[in-house]
Amino acid sequence: MERGTSIRVLGGKFKSYKNKLYIELNPEGTSFLDPDYYKKSANFLGVYNSKGSLESRILKYPDELINPKGYFVPANYYSFDIFEEELYICFPFEYIIRIYDVNSDFSNFSRIPIPQLDYMDLDLIYMPHKFNPDEISVQNRQISARVNGLIVDENNLYLSVALNDNINTDRFRTYSSVFKYDLKEKKWMVQRDPIDYFDLGVFAGSLNEELYLDAALIIKDNKFVNKASIK
Repeated sequence: MERGTSIRVLGGKFKSYKNKLYIELNPEGTSFLDPDYYKKSANFLGVYNSKGSLESRILKYPDELINPKGYFVPANYYSFDIFEEELYICFPFEYIIRIYDVNSDFSNFSRIPIPQLDYMDLDLIYMPHKFNPDEISVQNRQISARVNGLIVDENNLYLSVALNDNINTDRFRTYSSVFKYDLKEKKWMVQRDPIDYFDLGVFAGSLNEELYLDAALIIKDNKFVNKASIK
């Protein structure tokens, strides 16, 4: 690793594409709870070759994270995927999916707008003071929407957005909505109702028009994977 940089271990994102690794990096010696974490991260994706040597660092966090209007609960808000020379990345509060040419300098991108749903607020939730996990219980943390899955294949793009129930805090629940975008028709299909993480599971991938939901978080003796489809 280059001096002053380390790989984010807990919750860090990475992808392998054409003998290269795209790995989320963090500023060495900076806590994820530091309000300036995103600013200090600079270009947060490292591109490594098959020998493990760093070739470049790409992409800065959005201005909403670098220069926020207030404090918020830190989380891994984004997800990304790479398919056919294009890198797709989504920060939900931008209400778009960015698309970069992996052979470019990453200064420009095209975009796909995300449809807005009545039950889904994608904006960052701010708080008056710096977040301290010792002072705010898990149940009472106002956690903003975050992307927990983004998968692209030759026909479709699948986007899964996780939402915490920040109103009924007496029971800690997380919900997810899965979006399907037809890359050829340029058309979205969206769930009418969100999925309960602790009922059906977390979006894990797709195969032959079927969605796979990992139900490992469900508190049961037998773990399983659910299959679903968007029609």
